[in-house]
Amino acid sequence: MRRQQAKGLGTRTWTTLLLWIASACSGATESDTLAPVIHGVTVTIDGGGAVTLRWSTNELATSFVDHGETDSYGTRLDASVTFESEHAVQLTGLALGGTYHFRITATDAMSNSSSTPDDSFVNAEIGEAEVEGNLVAWCPLQLTFRGPLASETDDAPNPFLDYRLAVDMIGPSGQRYTVPGFFDGDGNGGGTGDCWRVRFAPDEAGVWAYAASFREGTDIGVDLAGMAGSPASFDGAAGSVTITPRDPAGEGFYRWGRLEYTGEHYLKFREGPYFLKMGTNSPENLLAYRGFDNTVDQGGVNTAGLNNGLHEYGPHVAD
Repeated sequence: MRRQQAKGLGTRTWTTLLLWIASACSGATESDTLAPVIHGVTVTIDGGGAVTLRWSTNELATSFVDHGETDSYGTRLDASVTFESEHAVQLTGLALGGTYHFRITATDAMSNSSSTPDDSFVNAEIGEAEVEGNLVAWCPLQLTFRGPLASETDDAPNPFLDYRLAVDMIGPSGQRYTVPGFFDGDGNGGGTGDCWRVRFAPDEAGVWAYAASFREGTDIGVDLAGMAGSPASFDGAAGSVTITPRDPAGEGFYRWGRLEYTGEHYLKFREGPYFLKMGTNSPENLLAYRGFDNTVDQGGVNTAGLNNGLHEYGPHVAD
């Protein structure tokens, strides 16, 4: 009788055992009643009718995406059939310029599930930014996108508050930086225009890919949720730029890379020496310059020799 019991386990026993193994592998416990938290959702327009969705969960979970042309969806794709914390799925066969709705669902080992609210994206035409700068590692790089016409004095929508530009820069070694952008008027100092920009210093030579997220919505400029608001204008614009190796004899500090904290007493250039800072480190009113809009004297500082408390920097204008 004992040998017969050891040969086969009942269906219910196997189910319980498999659930226990899955729970142990995912770090869940039988008392876990909390559903996974889905966060960090991003949308990347791949081109050719393809779009990639990526997201994270705060615990190991399986996940799938419902998507379609309306919030009734109609298509379901598995993103993770094993328990993971990082998830991705590529949607294909999408029409250029079409608006698509999606909803993400994640389930942990104890069958606790959560879903995101309905969201949408536009499968925009792939467009490339205007690239400026010295295309050398560590040197400043500027990407300019042509978007909605706006003025720095606009209030509805406010170009600084009701739009949000962020560009993912993906390096040759797979490093990914999300760079916040800004409205820059006409791009030449004028307050009215269609110029939206990001600036970035690539830390490695090779091909860098970029993908822009451009979204609009009330106060979205200070909203940390990745999919807040709705896609607008050049959202999804993408391209690449080739960066050459740094020049060890290059101009100024660019030849050494970024200053970083290394756990030592002084900051160090990533590819150069330590940086020894000198001076009194006293408070300074360097930015109290009369050429900056809406800058006024706040008092409390010796303003002798200044124009209404503001610097003019006359001797340096020619520089």
